[in-house]
Amino acid sequence: MTILESIRNYFCSCPLLKEGALNVDYLGNGFNYNIDSIPTNPILQKYADGGAKKQFTFIFQSREAWGNDTLSNLDNNGFYEQLGEWIETNNKNKFLPTMEEGKIPFKVQLLTCGYLMSNTADSGIYQIQARLIYLEL
Repeated sequence: MTILESIRNYFCSCPLLKEGALNVDYLGNGFNYNIDSIPTNPILQKYADGGAKKQFTFIFQSREAWGNDTLSNLDNNGFYEQLGEWIETNNKNKFLPTMEEGKIPFKVQLLTCGYLMSNTADSGIYQIQARLIYLEL
């Protein structure tokens, strides 16, 4: 199982997700979610035994209804606030992405709060940036 697949499976378990597809590298028209990887150096620390502490950075994003309706826009931002709380609670409870043998997840760390990245006349793309920190034996 790839790391991106592990992260996708993790988010599929989130009770906050509304109806809509959870895509990888594709945010289509209409309401849906997406996970994109972010290029970065994966190695945080190398160990003498050949193992390493690593990271996999990614963006979780969604296309939402957007416009001059303040309540709707607040709901969109509220979703990302709740998503961040869900991730933090999972870290405390040691509920982390399931990874292949030889990779041990340590935590999912938020790098940004949720924010509006771009918009059109009637939809907005909201996102949160995060990383999965794990040990590779």
